[in-house]
Amino acid sequence: MNSPHQDAVAPPLRFASGGFGRHFDLWRRRLAPTAPLTMAAAYAAFGLAWILLSDGLLEKLAPDIATLSAVGQGKGIAFVLATSALIYVITPSRQAEGEATGPARQGGPVSVLWVFALLSAAIVLASLLGYARSTHMSHEQQVAQLRREAELKAEIVQGWIERRTEDARRLATDPQLRTSLLRWRRSPDEALAAEMRKELLLLLTSTHYADALLFDEHARLLLAPDGAPRHVDAAMSHGVRSALQGGRVSGGDFRAEVGDPASLQFDLFVPLPSADGRPGTVLLLRTAPRLTLLPQLTPGSASDAPETLFFRPAARDLLALRIDGSDTPFVPPRNSSRAALTALSGDPSLAGSLMDGLDRGEVAQAAVAARIRNSGWYVAIQAPRDALLGGSIADATTLALVNLLAVLAAGAFTCAALKRRELQAAARMAVASQDEARAWKIAEAIANCSTDVIFAKDLEGRYLFVNRALCRALGRSSEQLIGFDSTGLFPAEQVRQLLKDDAAALRADKPVCVQTRLTMPDGDRIYACTKGKLIDDEGRTLGIYSVSSDITERHDMQQRMRQWATVFEDIRDGVIITDSRGRIQSINHSFTTITGYNAQEAIGASLKLLKSGRHDAEFYQRMWAALDASGHWQGEIWNRRKGGEVYPEWLTISAVRDDDATVTHYVGVFTDISRLKHSEAQTDWLVHNDPLTRLPNRVQLQRRLEDALARSHRRESRAALLVIDLDGFKTVNDGLGHPAGDELLVCVAARLQARLRHEDFLGRLGGDEFLVILEANMDSTSVAVLARGLLATIAAPMALSCGQDAYLTASIGISMFPDEGNPTAVELLRDADAAMNRAKELGRNQFCFYTDDMNAEARTKLDLEAALSRAIERDELLLHYQPKVAASSGEVVGAEALLRWQRSSIGLVPPSQFIPVAEQSSLILAIGGWVIDAACRQIRAWMDAGRPIVRVAVNVAARQFAAGDLDQVVARALQRHQVDAQWLEIEITEGMLITEPGAAIGMLKRIKALGVKLSLDDFGTGYSSLAYLQQFPIDSLKIDQSFTRRIGEQPDGAALVDAVIALAHRLHLRVVAEGVETAQQRDYLCERGCDEMQGYHFGRPAPAESLQHLLATEAIAASVP
Repeated sequence: MNSPHQDAVAPPLRFASGGFGRHFDLWRRRLAPTAPLTMAAAYAAFGLAWILLSDGLLEKLAPDIATLSAVGQGKGIAFVLATSALIYVITPSRQAEGEATGPARQGGPVSVLWVFALLSAAIVLASLLGYARSTHMSHEQQVAQLRREAELKAEIVQGWIERRTEDARRLATDPQLRTSLLRWRRSPDEALAAEMRKELLLLLTSTHYADALLFDEHARLLLAPDGAPRHVDAAMSHGVRSALQGGRVSGGDFRAEVGDPASLQFDLFVPLPSADGRPGTVLLLRTAPRLTLLPQLTPGSASDAPETLFFRPAARDLLALRIDGSDTPFVPPRNSSRAALTALSGDPSLAGSLMDGLDRGEVAQAAVAARIRNSGWYVAIQAPRDALLGGSIADATTLALVNLLAVLAAGAFTCAALKRRELQAAARMAVASQDEARAWKIAEAIANCSTDVIFAKDLEGRYLFVNRALCRALGRSSEQLIGFDSTGLFPAEQVRQLLKDDAAALRADKPVCVQTRLTMPDGDRIYACTKGKLIDDEGRTLGIYSVSSDITERHDMQQRMRQWATVFEDIRDGVIITDSRGRIQSINHSFTTITGYNAQEAIGASLKLLKSGRHDAEFYQRMWAALDASGHWQGEIWNRRKGGEVYPEWLTISAVRDDDATVTHYVGVFTDISRLKHSEAQTDWLVHNDPLTRLPNRVQLQRRLEDALARSHRRESRAALLVIDLDGFKTVNDGLGHPAGDELLVCVAARLQARLRHEDFLGRLGGDEFLVILEANMDSTSVAVLARGLLATIAAPMALSCGQDAYLTASIGISMFPDEGNPTAVELLRDADAAMNRAKELGRNQFCFYTDDMNAEARTKLDLEAALSRAIERDELLLHYQPKVAASSGEVVGAEALLRWQRSSIGLVPPSQFIPVAEQSSLILAIGGWVIDAACRQIRAWMDAGRPIVRVAVNVAARQFAAGDLDQVVARALQRHQVDAQWLEIEITEGMLITEPGAAIGMLKRIKALGVKLSLDDFGTGYSSLAYLQQFPIDSLKIDQSFTRRIGEQPDGAALVDAVIALAHRLHLRVVAEGVETAQQRDYLCERGCDEMQGYHFGRPAPAESLQHLLATEAIAASVP
């Protein structure tokens, strides 16, 4: 298998005459000494001389920075050309490099001379062109500099004029000056005039003006600050009239007198309003530019700084001031040149161009002028014309000669170096063969000492060279390999692949890297191979070479790393790797899923990124102490997600150590246990609360009741426990369905919660029972009031979502504590439950307080139930039989088996005591089955003894009938004792049949199918259904003894009996009257056609022997004629 390999690519090797050592030929030639020290020293000396000598010369020749820069550029070009020639001459050519021996290259010195001749000419030409170009650029730059300076100073003058004009405008609006002027003009007496002169003097002392004069509308002088007269010329009169006509401040122009430095002035005319608001007076403000303006135009203090001129051109001459401190106006000699400054009077557009300046002695000047707006004056900057034109031709020639001399010096040095190199070549070639042989041996020793597999093949695939590593890997000697190809060394498929790789290496322009799996004597190995062409000195390809490294272990490690990387990324737990300082270095995808931080945000950050703040410093100190001690820590910790949510996680941290046992990294694996925590909390909540009503359940109620008992004892206060049981809940649940029942429970819980106080505790015991704990130190009266309110709350109609209204009542049992003694929570709950049961017995919808009698009764009942559960195994149960007689003959035709309990150490227990207990518990199922079995066993005993046999009737309890296996119990008893079914009769009550008529009919039919007689007991006392009565497969009806006792005692007693008898006969059923105790009752029943009778009149319930004695007596009486 081939794959790109990223190892270093080896350079192609060359052969000279064969043998592996010749591969190093190119390396030796490249490393052979070619006077490197001489070349470096020559180049350094040439460069230093060039820099030091040329820079010193340039500083003397270049008049300014621009010229210095331009000439320096030419010097750099010359340096590049010179060093290029030096490198060309010193570096040996390829032809000279390949020669082993022989004279130096012919024509070398001549070539050098031609190179340096051409180079010298190029340098001279480059120097002249560079100089010309730099001179022109310098000239243009200096003219531009003069133009910028002239324009700048013209702007200064213009700004000065604007500031003076603005000051004059503010003065025109000065209220004090206006007030003084108006008073004086209205009353021009001497006092006001003096005051006005004082105002003008104050104006002169506080501003920059040289004089201030007042003129009237006819341009006549009205007032001067010193009172002296002034000469009013035409320019002043014109300025006054212009200001009055324009109604705004106007300025004149600069004026100066030749030879008088103080004559330079600039006038401003300020119109002042008169009493009628129109301008009637003009204030002339005369400035002194020599003091305030000219200092701003003074050039710098440098001796070569350009000169500044302030002038006014005319057609023939001009008036000028040199801004040099003297500031004396003068008229220069006339210059008729078209470039003279006087030409500006006729062509102002010449401003900004280079013109003839005002010469200073014999030094010709060149100037650039800038015009002042709205004025006939100009500002000019002039400099000596020679300074603008740059250096001379002699300077350029000198520079060219210096460059030429430097090149010639370098050429002479180069020729000497070349001659020396040619002389040294022969000496080097003499020792070349010795060095080459030594290099071959060194190369072969290196190859044999390498752990990599190194070999060379010819173009036919035969080995030319193999190192010891290959011999060891193949288990063969070099003699067994050299001259042979790979056939027989590896499987055929691998040999074909090797040939493909060799062909690819021969086609490639550079070495190729492949990865190959080979079958070696010690098993499969993976090699990273670098293969390239073997090339001799003439460029011919002789074969290929290969350098291969065994990477089997590294490959296996990479495979394992990839597997671990897959596990690292796909594991559902978050994984984090940090350095020894806790800086995150790597995370997996689950880390991002759990914390919200991606790799860019997490990597490089501290572990504090996840810190929740829930743990103190001591927690982390213990954790790191455990890591330092054992290298491992595991536990629950709270961290913070990116969104700020704090969550719990189960974290395992392991320290990673190097060979020196120094911790290099920490690896953390954590699981988000938020859901587990939530599930635990939910489970804990469900353990202690009712999920339907969300009230505390029995577990929590038990704990709260125990706490309440403890607080009551501690505070010596009274508390109460209320057990609330809903009356009729089963009816609603069965009639409307369980969802309606659940809704009803939730509604009741909400009503109770709303009725109770905040400190009262309400919970659900289960089913339809609720518990209330009152700890407010209430007496029995207050508890009774609260109980009555709870009953009223429950009794209110409840509207259900199904559209029905539910009506419920409740029974409440109350237990107060501590009344006496130290009752436990279980005892209190038992007492309240007993009181609740008493409330139900008393008619429901009421409450009842627990009393000691209830406890005694409950204990008796509990004791009775416990003894009854063991009565069968102790053989304490027995049957008594009460005879049934035929009404027509008085003959005993049957008997009813009645259960009796002969309790040890107590005696016979009345049925009224233990039968209800058995029916309320599951004991009735076992007892009922025992009665049926005992009756069949007694019949079998009579049959075996040859005694008279009558049909025995057995009563069945409602729970036994509802159990659904009564037919099987009867069948097993009949079969067990081999009794004919006709001798057994089962008595049932109406209530058993009405609850689920369909199931009851099915059960009766299965019993009837056994041949057993069926009798409906206590007919007329329940909720009889005549429609179902016809469907029940019964054989007889029994008139309840309550009806029988009414015969002869109540007016309607006989009527009820008559109706039952008539109904039974119409349904073809036999009629049995029970409870017959008098002869009157017997006679009436006989008269009305009753079929059978039973009661104390005929015999009380007695053991089986008594019944047999009665039957025997009848038999004897019947046998007597």
